[in-house]
Amino acid sequence: MEITIREATIEDAKYVGEHLREDDLREVEALGFTPECATMFSFSGSDEAYTGCVDGVPTMIFGIGAPTLADDTSVWALGTDTCNKVPLAMVRIGREVVKRFLEKNSTLTNYCDARYTKTIKWLRLLGFTIGDPEPYGDSGALFCKLTIHKED
Repeated sequence: MEITIREATIEDAKYVGEHLREDDLREVEALGFTPECATMFSFSGSDEAYTGCVDGVPTMIFGIGAPTLADDTSVWALGTDTCNKVPLAMVRIGREVVKRFLEKNSTLTNYCDARYTKTIKWLRLLGFTIGDPEPYGDSGALFCKLTIHKED
């Protein structure tokens, strides 16, 4: 399998939204989004957005956005089922991407659905600190805050 990273396009956001993996789908629905709306909202609100492809097919769209209510930069990622087929690459490439994002940003943060144990494990492998579950969003669903800081 060939894995590539490139700048994301609106077509990538639409494709990933139409093929969102089940856990990502549950997470965005808990926040009141449809899959397509979540990927488009995240893509359009980003300062940088990229697409990870497996054999040329969009597999994950991810990026960072300027802080809105805090000093921390928001990091996000949404993927398709193909992400589950390349777990080692997800960790290796994920670490590279986070390192690159931290070169320009002192802190990256966001929230992850507390039910999403695979992603929480992946985020820990990338170096994120995961907070305890707490109500988040309009629905009050349980989410965990994720944070990573640039090393001094």
